[in-house]
Amino acid sequence: MVKTRSSGVIKADESAVREHEVEGEEGFDDEEEVEEGFDDEEEVALKARKKKGKAVAHHGDVEEPSEKKSCKRKSEAKEDNGKKKRLRPKYPNMRCAPMRLYDTMVKIKKDDAKRKDIEDIGLGCLIEMNGFVIHRGLVNALFGRFDPKNMVLRVHGLELNVSAKDVEHVLGLKDRGLDIKKLCSLDAQSDLQQCRADLGFERTGEIFAGYLEERITSLPAGLKHKAAFLLYALLVFLRPETGMKVSDLMIRFLPHIGRLKKFNWASYVLDGIVEWAEKVAEKPRGYIGGCGLFLMVRKYDIFHIMS
Repeated sequence: MVKTRSSGVIKADESAVREHEVEGEEGFDDEEEVEEGFDDEEEVALKARKKKGKAVAHHGDVEEPSEKKSCKRKSEAKEDNGKKKRLRPKYPNMRCAPMRLYDTMVKIKKDDAKRKDIEDIGLGCLIEMNGFVIHRGLVNALFGRFDPKNMVLRVHGLELNVSAKDVEHVLGLKDRGLDIKKLCSLDAQSDLQQCRADLGFERTGEIFAGYLEERITSLPAGLKHKAAFLLYALLVFLRPETGMKVSDLMIRFLPHIGRLKKFNWASYVLDGIVEWAEKVAEKPRGYIGGCGLFLMVRKYDIFHIMS
C-alpha cells in the first residue's frame, strides 16, 4: 500500500484502496485517519490479538494473555501481602457494652411502667443514656494508666483524681446510701437458689445476656422485670465480669431487690474499676471487665483542665 503524509497524518492512496476492495480486504476511506506510528499490518494484528484476549503495547510489543496476566498478578499480590501485611494490635475485649444496653433501653423506655421499675432499683439514670462505642485500645491504655492505690488517672502528663463522686458526675449513679458489698455477702447459697426460682429463673444454671434481653422486652412490669433488668445492667455495663453470663456475685443482689434504690451504686461501680485495674497491672488480660466507659469519659475531662 502506498501512503502519503499530509499535515502529520497518514492517509491511504485511492489506488491502494481499490486494490484492497477487489481482493475483498478492508481498506481506508479517504477521510479516515490513522494515528501516526501505526501501519496497516500493525492495525490488523492488534484487532486479531484483541479477539484472542491479548493486548499489545503502543510501541508494538506483545504482552502475555490477559487471563495468565491476571492470575500472575493475583499470586504476586498474595506474596506481597504476605510480606508487607501489617497486623493490627490485638487489644483485649471489653466486657462493658454500653451500646448493647442502649439498644435494649430504646425498646422499653416508652413503657412508663417499665421506666418506673428501673427507677425503683436506683438505675433511672440509664433510661436516657446515650449510646457510646467503647474504643478498646483507648480503654486498655487507660486501665494501664489508672493507679488504684492512689486513685489517680495519669493522662498527658497530668493526674486526674478518681472518686465515687466522679462516677456520679459522669454516669449519674447515686454516691450515697448502703454499702452493697457488705449486704450482698451475707446470703446463703440455698436462699439464692430459692430467690432465683421466685423471680422466674431456674434454681441453678447459667444466665446469659441474650436471655435477659428477651425477658426485659417480653415480661410485663413487675418484680420479675426488675430482676431481669438488674442482672442485665450489671452484666453489660455497671460491673461486667469475665463473660456475658451472670456471676454468683450478681445473683446476690436478688434478695435485696426491694431496697436497691438505697444502695450506693457509684461506689460499687468504682470498686469494679479498681479491681480490674489491679488485675491488668498484675498481668496482661485477653479481656477487661469493669465499667470502661467511665474511664473513657473521665479522660476527656483533661481537656477542660488544660483549657
